[in-house]
Amino acid sequence: MAELESIVRKLEAGQDTLEISITLYERGVALKKRCENELKEAQMKVEKISLDVMGNPVGIPLLSNNFFYLKQFIRYLLLYLFFFFSHLITT
Repeated sequence: MAELESIVRKLEAGQDTLEISITLYERGVALKKRCENELKEAQMKVEKISLDVMGNPVGIPLLSNNFFYLKQFIRYLLLYLFFFFSHLITT
C-alpha cells in the first residue's frame, strides 16, 4: 500500500520522463491487482462468519473498515492514472 501511495505521489509530481511514468503506471496497476486480490480474500473470510443463536458473530473475527478505504484508494488511483495519461497523450 505504501508503495502504491509513493507511485501516486511521483506521478502527481510529474517530474519523471514519459518512459519512467509508464513504468510507474505499470507497477501501480500490478499493485492494484494485488490489493484487489487481498480484498477479495478478506471478503471471502467475512462471508464465512456465522451467527450464534443470540445473533453474535462467531468464527473468523470481523475485519475493520480498512478495506473500505482500500477500495476508495484504488478507485482514486485509477481515476488519477486515467486523467494523467489522458493529459500526456493530448499534449
